[in-house]
Amino acid sequence: MNARYGSSVEYERFAAFLKESKRPKALDDINFSSPVLVQVITYHLYNEYLIENWINHKFAKGISIFSGANFTTKSKITFAKNIGLPEEIFKAVTLLNSIRNKLAHDINVEPIDDGTLQKLIKAMDNIDLDKNTYASLYPYQKEKIENLSGDAKMRYILHMVLSTMSLKIWNYLFNDMFMITTHE
Repeated sequence: MNARYGSSVEYERFAAFLKESKRPKALDDINFSSPVLVQVITYHLYNEYLIENWINHKFAKGISIFSGANFTTKSKITFAKNIGLPEEIFKAVTLLNSIRNKLAHDINVEPIDDGTLQKLIKAMDNIDLDKNTYASLYPYQKEKIENLSGDAKMRYILHMVLSTMSLKIWNYLFNDMFMITTHE
């Protein structure tokens, strides 16, 4: 493997991206017992923020490309896909956005049933086709999950899926920014 280097300007750009993309304190309060509504909205906002921050640092040295404009989440993630965000991340974030939209239009709706959860698991798994992270986490949680039922089971699995999805998104964005701010 060849060593990589970057100029001081490139390093500052990468460091600024990292600083602004760090895990928000709001996620510290989200856990396996958090309500579905809280998990969906928090992870949706975090993923949107990560992608928007990536766009800003990739093309505008951290300056907001979307400032002063009325872009929807869908338009931001479509823009991101058109500039290099992998299709698998686009699909996963789009699915989470549609779940969030259900909640936005009816806060009393149950946005995630077993079918939707399975779609979310598949979308998250597809982000990295070589490493099925959910499947690798499941055996360690299997006994705990099987002892749960109903809403508690749904919340537990949802947290595992959404947190893993966000980590995969962050990992892609981190690697992409590293590669564009360094050279062999």
